[in-house]
Amino acid sequence: MTRGPSGPHRHRRRSPKSGAFAATSALAMIFGVNCAADVVLPYDLTGFSRRSAPAHPWSIAILPLLDGRAPEDRAPARTFLYQGLEFEGTVLEDLGSSPLDRLTEVLARHLQHEGLFSRIELVRDVEQASNADLVLDGRVARFRGYVQSEADASRDSRVDALAGGPSAADPSAADPSAADPPAADPPAADPPAADASAAASAEPSPNAERPSPRRRVLAEVVLSDLRIRRMDGRRPTTVLMECDAGWSIDERRAVEDQRRAAWMVSAEALRVALDRYGRVLEGADLSGRLRVRDRVHLAGRALAGPEAGALAGTMNDTMNDTMKDMMKALARRVPPGWAFSVAAEPGRPHGWSVDLGCIEGRFVAQQTLRFHRLLGPFVPSVRVWACPAEIEAHYDEHAEFAAQYLGTAPRGGHFFAYSVGPKNWPGAVREVAEHFRAKMPGRGGRVLDIVPARAAPLIRSAPAP
Repeated sequence: MTRGPSGPHRHRRRSPKSGAFAATSALAMIFGVNCAADVVLPYDLTGFSRRSAPAHPWSIAILPLLDGRAPEDRAPARTFLYQGLEFEGTVLEDLGSSPLDRLTEVLARHLQHEGLFSRIELVRDVEQASNADLVLDGRVARFRGYVQSEADASRDSRVDALAGGPSAADPSAADPSAADPPAADPPAADPPAADASAAASAEPSPNAERPSPRRRVLAEVVLSDLRIRRMDGRRPTTVLMECDAGWSIDERRAVEDQRRAAWMVSAEALRVALDRYGRVLEGADLSGRLRVRDRVHLAGRALAGPEAGALAGTMNDTMNDTMKDMMKALARRVPPGWAFSVAAEPGRPHGWSVDLGCIEGRFVAQQTLRFHRLLGPFVPSVRVWACPAEIEAHYDEHAEFAAQYLGTAPRGGHFFAYSVGPKNWPGAVREVAEHFRAKMPGRGGRVLDIVPARAAPLIRSAPAP
């Protein structure tokens, strides 16, 4: 027996031996239901639209999410110091004896609300998923929410009052757009003085309610390695899609309820993460035509004649023919589960100032979404640049994630590559360099400048960090 906002409800689960239970009946157990220690996960679905017809005509079974949290997150302290501020955080176990099941139910309910599948079932193991077309599993990598402690926020407010402005910890101090609007200009003349009784009545009562100070709130929620596999009888086979659903929050807000604030911000991060995951899932191809492999390499899959001709036609005619040939050869070696395209216009390696345009190719992982706290959600990709031999290029030491210089090739030209999160293709940059047979000059190191010369380019490098 559990109690929700509309009164007591009875819920029956089928025995684990009797098969899967439908999400439509099971999911009501979490939403609005008080768990251990009176903690409620305030997950609100009212802002999400529902499809009139399922995005995918298949049924899907969802396995319980596994615990993929770091050891320090499995037994976290309720308070901690971060950047000189004291925070109070959530503890996932406060959701009850089976907190991972609670999050699994939230995931299923969200997908059901958006109408992404014809049927969603929650199951305990793969054997119960034998009647489903697809099966989804994954891990909870992180689920924490934090709010700056009330005492710490009050101290910041007193510092603001004494300093006559926001404290250094307030982002609005550095961002004028985030600050409150300026006060109105003072009147040209002082108003007439009032009598003492009127002045006394105008002073606020010490017992009057004061506005809640703005506090810093933090959250990071990551459901990682959410795999969707095809069911073949009683066992899952091909991985059709693999994603992370993640989001992080770091901002200042007015906090009314200290106890609920950390859970509210963590629930908000989960909503955004699942919303973005749902958008990717809605447009995914789950027919089996595409698959995600555990490990891939630059392969020998050749493009068909018309495809190769169309690809060559997208390249700018002013480019060096040798560069075109080498990029077309690379396009015939796309790893399984990845796509390759060539930019129609000349490009320049990221993080480098280059005087001439280069041919830019891009590998993109299909059916995949990853999350990083600095990058946010992103699709793994590998970008490649083939540049003429006569370029002048200079490395920008202030650029973030600059392209790596691969070297020069026997047929001429300079080559660069930039890799972002290819989890199942860890040797991407090395394999691209080997494809072009690019060699670093001299004894290696980190190249900073490339200056053309009469006989050979002058290349200035620094020792590898």
